[in-house]
Amino acid sequence: MKNGMKRIKHFLTAMTFIIFIVLGLSSTCGSIPEQIDVVTIRDQTKSKMYADIMGFNDNVILPFISGNSQRRPHNLETEIGVNNLIGEIKALPGGANTAAFYALDMGLDRIAHVRNNFMDNDPNSRFYIIFLTDGLDNVSTNLARLNKRGNFRNATEYAEALQERMKNLFIDYSTIRERRGDNWITITKSEINTTNSFQSFVLLFKGDDIVKSGYTDSELNQLLMPFTGSKNAQRPPVIMSDNLNQLYGYFENEFDLPFSFVVPRGYEGQRIRMLLNAEANNPIWFEGDFVREINPRQNQEFIYSLKNITFSNGFSFENKDRIIIMNNMSNNSNVVPFTINNLRLNNRSYLVRRNDNVQQWVYDGNNLRFNSETGSTNTRNAYILFIMDTSLSFGKHIDEAKETVIRIINYINNNI
Repeated sequence: MKNGMKRIKHFLTAMTFIIFIVLGLSSTCGSIPEQIDVVTIRDQTKSKMYADIMGFNDNVILPFISGNSQRRPHNLETEIGVNNLIGEIKALPGGANTAAFYALDMGLDRIAHVRNNFMDNDPNSRFYIIFLTDGLDNVSTNLARLNKRGNFRNATEYAEALQERMKNLFIDYSTIRERRGDNWITITKSEINTTNSFQSFVLLFKGDDIVKSGYTDSELNQLLMPFTGSKNAQRPPVIMSDNLNQLYGYFENEFDLPFSFVVPRGYEGQRIRMLLNAEANNPIWFEGDFVREINPRQNQEFIYSLKNITFSNGFSFENKDRIIIMNNMSNNSNVVPFTINNLRLNNRSYLVRRNDNVQQWVYDGNNLRFNSETGSTNTRNAYILFIMDTSLSFGKHIDEAKETVIRIINYINNNI
């Protein structure tokens, strides 16, 4: 009898403990704030600057694929990432034929995979293909048929299909539940992406077959135009391999680098000026009132913003009327991060470079007071896929093309 009473006592103690846990959990779950439906600019202070190399001849060479899986692209912001990429470039093997259209097809697969898996759904990331070739294709339609990618009667049909694919590269899909009579059904809806951009550049090398063909530069341009394409951006022209400055110019004009900065919370209610090139003869700046407001939809959230923004002459950026970021009241950070996108100066893309002297000033009455020299904190959110011809017809230009890719990588790292 005594043992029975002991068991009942232990049971009641355990049940009381479980009830306390359940009540605690339900209380915690009830305190989770609801999703806030406010347009914000996210903090994107972490750069994502990735690149890969592909080769093509009789087939395509895909160093980033192992078995059925695709690895993370090389990080251009780390020494090991750059070195590994250069090692893959130098190791690309040669071959007899030229599968150029098939390589572009496979390259678009990789672009989509990287966007969906490695870019954190960043709406401002940019994607590039840099295609290095002499433009003569002789096996792509056969490869497409063998690998069930399409039954194209000729290269022209394949090229048209790839153009259509590039125009519709970023389409997002979502599923929703709708009631139809007494039943609920699941519907998949597609939505065209209007923020991520894509461009396919072509660097033309005049290989042996091209020289023998007698094509004029104008004819070569028409021959290679199917390899160029774009989505949410300007379609680039064919660029001659000895004119890399033209490619660099396009990068500087089209490469949209978000610029991130922080404002100390103690400056609430004051006007802040960000000076982007303090040492230049014609300073570029913007300024706004730093304010904190309670989110009317969720009183446990603050809305931090810069309002009443003004600019130096010719300068602007996206969402130029007000920059907003959401911050939870429990956040103990003493600074508020902001990110601005699509910086423009005189209608051209403006880059805040790594070595630019970026300063923050605060208005003290009608006078500006220096706060800090921050240096550039721009983020680089992009993926670049180099697709290189290593066919027999490309011949002596293969090593030149490999060195060109390495030069482009070094330029991007040092200047963008």
